[in-house]
Amino acid sequence: MNGLENILLYVSLALAAAGLAFSTYLYIDQQKRQAFGENNRNKSMDQLNNEIASLKREHAHLTETVSRFRAQSLAGITEAINEREKELGLSLKESLDDAYKADLALVTRELDLALEAIVERLGRLEKMEPRDAAYDARADLAILGRKIDQVEAMSTGFATAKDLKNLASAQVIDRFLNALDDPEERFKCLLASFDSISDNATLGKLAVAYPGKNSWIILKELSDHGVVSDVAAWAMVAGARLCAARGDQKMAAHLYHGARHSFITCGGNQDGLWVVNTALSKLSEGAAAESHSQDAMANIFALKSNSPQSAAPLQLAEFYQKEDRPEVAAILLTVVSEIYYELDSLAYQACLRVVSSLGQSLLNFYQGRSKSAGSDFSFDFLSGSLPQLKGIYGRCPSLDREAKAGLLLAILYLSRTARDGDSALLAGSTLMDLCQPQGPDHSEAMADDFAGRLFTLAPSVFESILSTLDSLELTRKKQSMPLLDRLTAAFMDINSLTRASSCGAKLVDCALESYGDASAETVGPIVTLAAIYRRMERLDLVEECFRQVLEIQYKVYSSESEEIVETMLSLSETCRAQNDVGEADIFLESAIETAEELSSSGKGSDKLTALLSRARSVRDSAADKSAATESALIPAQSSAGGKKKGKKNNGSRPEQEQEQEQEQVPTI
Repeated sequence: MNGLENILLYVSLALAAAGLAFSTYLYIDQQKRQAFGENNRNKSMDQLNNEIASLKREHAHLTETVSRFRAQSLAGITEAINEREKELGLSLKESLDDAYKADLALVTRELDLALEAIVERLGRLEKMEPRDAAYDARADLAILGRKIDQVEAMSTGFATAKDLKNLASAQVIDRFLNALDDPEERFKCLLASFDSISDNATLGKLAVAYPGKNSWIILKELSDHGVVSDVAAWAMVAGARLCAARGDQKMAAHLYHGARHSFITCGGNQDGLWVVNTALSKLSEGAAAESHSQDAMANIFALKSNSPQSAAPLQLAEFYQKEDRPEVAAILLTVVSEIYYELDSLAYQACLRVVSSLGQSLLNFYQGRSKSAGSDFSFDFLSGSLPQLKGIYGRCPSLDREAKAGLLLAILYLSRTARDGDSALLAGSTLMDLCQPQGPDHSEAMADDFAGRLFTLAPSVFESILSTLDSLELTRKKQSMPLLDRLTAAFMDINSLTRASSCGAKLVDCALESYGDASAETVGPIVTLAAIYRRMERLDLVEECFRQVLEIQYKVYSSESEEIVETMLSLSETCRAQNDVGEADIFLESAIETAEELSSSGKGSDKLTALLSRARSVRDSAADKSAATESALIPAQSSAGGKKKGKKNNGSRPEQEQEQEQEQVPTI
């Protein structure tokens, strides 16, 4: 056993030694493989770094090449432009010099000939009469002096070298502007080339004549370059108002500062400075706002001590009105009206003229926009002026109808933006007074009775009022019921039945919400709506309205009243018009019975008597028609019966079919 154990021990030792040797071999082999892989990775990284460095060098080389090419191209373009300018300038100068020399030579020859003629004439006259010679010599000398003045004027009228240079520069700028595709880039280029424009005054006049954002920016740049005027300043004020109304506060402040600089440079126009400082105090913040507010107070104090200097804005507004630019004209007139409003009762007649022009301008704007945009437009360019317009309107009660209408339309639209329901109701009611004739027969007045331009605008004005009430959610307010009632009648007067039915339905809803379905105040709007439906020939809706009225009247009155009799009689007539004879007879008999009971109980009146007479007349007429119809049907029935008997004797039809034919005779 010991020998076997030793053998096993040796075998195990041998196996262990072999395992150790194999493990050692595997470890060494693994180490070699790792070293080889790491070397390969290092080589790959080095190669990648070298390639990246090579690409960077190539990129730097390309960048340098592009920069050098760009510099060379720009230098070449600049040299070409300079050479072209020189060639153009020299050619213009040479052509002008040649023309100048030719004209000067011609005038010089004429002058020499005139001098020779004078000398010859003097020589001849010395031998003749001295007085006549002196007189003729003076006349010839005067002619010669005029020719010399003409020569001097022609010589000073030619362009100098500086003018030639400016002309050449202007032509280059003009060609460059035409080469630009983007309008904004053209405008920026124009602003950048102000220094090369020799006639800035003409540019300013054009900017004033064609108002717009770019034109106002040009006026601001001209003001910064020292080209100022009162007219340009007022044009910038109008532009600033429009920009502020459209939400561009930054541009508005920019233009106000330009106008302020122009007013100060032109001698301190107090009314213009008050407008600008007041606006800047609202647009600025902190100390700047306080400073502008104090300046505005000083300006208005100076205006109260002296008369306003508002000729320039009025002339500019008149020009814009002639050019069909009512927005800008209305803004300028509004600004001047605000100045007079701030001065209280001073210069009332001048204020009245300005406010009248403002109202006419606003009405012109409304008339023009209502044709093109319908009701989808507004007076946004007067945003923020609602309190001033209300005050101006209240201070000038003697305005004509059209001027009042223009101001009230602006107040109506601005109250919609400001969510001012009271102002909207007041403006709407006053507009209805202006657009509708007033009097005892107002309910029967037709559109032909309207006068002037308001006749044409009346439908649009009515729609504007209704749209404003809808937007302010006033159609369900109790205080708007009188205005809705008037609008409904107005739409009926102009035969706009769809609008009338819509407005009448709103009136009924407002009455039901305000008074409920058990109030006599609700009956009138429903009856009005029924009258509209009757004109539209919607008898089914008329019947529905009168049934609703009858239901309300049973809640309000007793079972026996004149109102119920009238409603049942109207229902009877409506049902009869729809050939519903059964319902018509039921309502008619009920109306007659109720009216007779009221008369017998001593509650009769002239109205009840008239209703009873009308009901009996309708009943008698219906009875006569029924009797006439039955008498006309009797011969037809007898002839039809004879034919049926003959057919029965012949045995061609059964007895049951003959009875069905008798039942199909029409009845009324």
